[in-house]
Amino acid sequence: MAILKVLLVSQTFRTRLIDENFLDKFGKLIKLSKFVSNGEINFDAICGTDAISDYIDNVIFILETLIQNSEFLKTNIPKIFNFIIPALLDNVDSPNSNLRVESLKVLSEFSNIIFSQVNDWVTQDLKEDLKYKIELQFFDLLNDLLTQSEPLPFFSLFITQSTLNYDITLIDVLKVKDILPKLLKLLQNYRHKIGSTLVSKLLNILNIWSCSVDPMDMYDNGIIEILKSLVIDISKIRRLEDRVTIEVLIDILKIIDNLLKFVSDFVKKAIQAKKISGSGDVIAQQAEKLLQLNKSLVSCNSFLISLFVNEEQEINELSVRIVWVIMQLFGTECKDLLTEDHLNTLCIAIMHSNLKKQKTLLRIAKRMVTIDRNNLEIFKTIGQNFIDKMHILKNSANSEANVVLSSMIDEILKIII
Repeated sequence: MAILKVLLVSQTFRTRLIDENFLDKFGKLIKLSKFVSNGEINFDAICGTDAISDYIDNVIFILETLIQNSEFLKTNIPKIFNFIIPALLDNVDSPNSNLRVESLKVLSEFSNIIFSQVNDWVTQDLKEDLKYKIELQFFDLLNDLLTQSEPLPFFSLFITQSTLNYDITLIDVLKVKDILPKLLKLLQNYRHKIGSTLVSKLLNILNIWSCSVDPMDMYDNGIIEILKSLVIDISKIRRLEDRVTIEVLIDILKIIDNLLKFVSDFVKKAIQAKKISGSGDVIAQQAEKLLQLNKSLVSCNSFLISLFVNEEQEINELSVRIVWVIMQLFGTECKDLLTEDHLNTLCIAIMHSNLKKQKTLLRIAKRMVTIDRNNLEIFKTIGQNFIDKMHILKNSANSEANVVLSSMIDEILKIII
């Protein structure tokens, strides 16, 4: 085995050594590893003390050597599918922790390569083949893998994320296997590591989940309180500079945005059903339940408004959209949003946004003033800067013949002056 390791490291000999016959035999060695590690084959009795450890270490070394060679992967990918991947999947539940970790690690790298849109040399048949293998073997083990110690959950999430990014309909398979409670439990356990890659992977999967036709199972498992807690945790970070934390925040906002869109559409259906048939009691009750479940997001509004001027375009666009939907859904629950700080943030955001976002921001401003009859009086004491900025913006809109923006500003000024 030592000679084989030396030959594999050598670029000269590696190309001559690795062929279909080699991969076939190595795949069998990997499969054999499971029987060695669980004691069905007594290597110590046959080969002496520490034989099992040496055997597993050598298998892992060869695996790592092969996976690090991109040209090898590209050239031998069909053979890898035939001989290596089935053997790796067999060892995902190996009793040997090192072999289990290595099998998941290599599978995660394979899934990333195969499902990536960048690698145009990967055929559709290969993608479907890997998806089938993961669905058939890996997903059955996922519930257990997510409860294990690191790095098993991380590599398991990596494989799951890559597969779902390729085919979102596999969410239905995960729903049947009741994976969601484990995902949310894991997220709660890692809440204190909000800037970690594992949390980022988790939230990316939950974002995909929230795009499903019916995300009600997310509500049933307490998703709103978990998201609210995460938003509160991030709001305590003085400066959002770490890239992973920024990506985490974006995923949180995307999930909230998807869920609120689902609620908004559901409420519209309930109202429509009431108008058409005069009944629709069941759908109305469901809509009311959804509104109650989402109401606690109102407490996130202040932080979300501060994100209106965030340097990350995706963050400020998502936060604007979310606040606007929350204000539409919960009305007077948002009456306390009218503050001088919030108006100043709105001013800055409005003056530095494109037309589409300006329109939404102006609707938010108008809603702040009209949401409660006392707010107009409050505005008169704190809103002079806002009025001045709106006059400037109106003049600019008029000079550019922007009738839509000018008329929206006029509507607000008529209310507040």
